[in-house]
Amino acid sequence: MLVIFDSDAALHDGVIATETTATAFRDDGAVAWGPVSVNGGMSDLGLITVEMLGGALTDEPASGTALSPRTGEALDLPDTERPAYAHGGLLASNTPTGVAVRDAAADGAPLLWKSEPEAPPGASGPARVAADSTIPAGDILVLEWPTADGVQFTAHRFDNGALLAILPGTPAARTLSTPAEDIVFFTTDTPTGRTVVAVSPSLGELWQDEVPSASQPVSATTGSVWFTASSGYMRRDVDAAAFVDDAGPAPALALRSGAVLMATTRATEFTLAPSP
Repeated sequence: MLVIFDSDAALHDGVIATETTATAFRDDGAVAWGPVSVNGGMSDLGLITVEMLGGALTDEPASGTALSPRTGEALDLPDTERPAYAHGGLLASNTPTGVAVRDAAADGAPLLWKSEPEAPPGASGPARVAADSTIPAGDILVLEWPTADGVQFTAHRFDNGALLAILPGTPAARTLSTPAEDIVFFTTDTPTGRTVVAVSPSLGELWQDEVPSASQPVSATTGSVWFTASSGYMRRDVDAAAFVDDAGPAPALALRSGAVLMATTRATEFTLAPSP
């Protein structure tokens, strides 16, 4: 489903928006719902709108409103729940006692699970959604917990809260996933370097591997993940034992069909190629 926001703003004339609407389209292009009037603009964290305070950016956190993926209407949530991340019809909200996850696509958005029973060893307070826009990972929800040694990050199944992995260190770069989102690759920084952690929503942690501290995630296909190296790239096949040097080029993006986009010598042009 694709959701498009529109407003009556005319930035070139200095006119700010007084009304914003959202319309959802199915894969075949048909309208699923909308247009419906919404409160503010789309966030980077799923079907959650964010209202800019006073019509401008401020240092204060803006209020967020979660929309129903079925109807587009604002969900009627308890006052203690603050929407933080939405994906695949599920919604995670921060509360004073931890994180609450609801089925946002069902009537009444019923509660599915709370974070308290899933606390890792050493947790000293309630969890929060790790909702930096580079961290969310589809069907895996990342939570952060206070501990005596600092913040601990954990990866959970979004639908039932099952603990999949305790991430070493702190997430430090954007998360990658295979096109089908059946394997997610987290990049974390630890006191000893940079680590890549492969996690499956169905199988849990698959492996951890060290990469140079300056390496950055590039892309992931059905069978491999690429990172930058001092010269060229590093590639690890998902069922291999370690990263290996790869002269490249690495795919810029992998599609669900298995095809990949490859960069060309022109910054705005790409070629479509079969899966490597």
